[in-house]
Amino acid sequence: MHKILKPTFILIVITFVVAFSIAMVNYLTKDIINERLAQEALRQRQQVMLDATKFNDVSHYKSMMSSSKSDIINGIYAGYNGDTLIGYVFSSTPKGYAGNINVTVGILKNGQISRVVMGENRETPGLGTLVGEDSFIGQYIGKSIKQNLEIVKSKPSNDDEIQAVSGATITSKAINRAVDASVDFANMLLDNGGDI
Repeated sequence: MHKILKPTFILIVITFVVAFSIAMVNYLTKDIINERLAQEALRQRQQVMLDATKFNDVSHYKSMMSSSKSDIINGIYAGYNGDTLIGYVFSSTPKGYAGNINVTVGILKNGQISRVVMGENRETPGLGTLVGEDSFIGQYIGKSIKQNLEIVKSKPSNDDEIQAVSGATITSKAINRAVDASVDFANMLLDNGGDI
């Protein structure tokens, strides 16, 4: 009996020490991790709205939209240059092929998409990750938010079509869902006067 209790006690102590160590590392690094995530989110907002000098969080407007669209939108930001509203930035996480994809969409006050950026994701390297390159996301630049954009597999024949990355249709459609939800929010905000 004694032979069983001693190794069991040692195992319990080791488990406790390891769990305590992991908890301490998590406690000591959580602020640093959160700060880096906030910096990366700000960097992506700046990438999609280059002329903005500040961003105001207006995510409380999510309650004005249907849940099917607002579920993938994580944050809404009004981009300003000084006191002038330039447009809106939407942070979202649509479901892709290998999990959620961080997508940031900028929409200018004039009703055009300024840029789309694909952030952290677990899509297939060399295939699904190609959706984050300018050859795909660059197709969104300048598109009007007064039209529904559709993913097509062949070369686009209309202005409302975006060509999917071959072999990464699911990821391409996920990005388009993020843009579609952002467009719906932007239309609602701009139809209500725009300035917040």
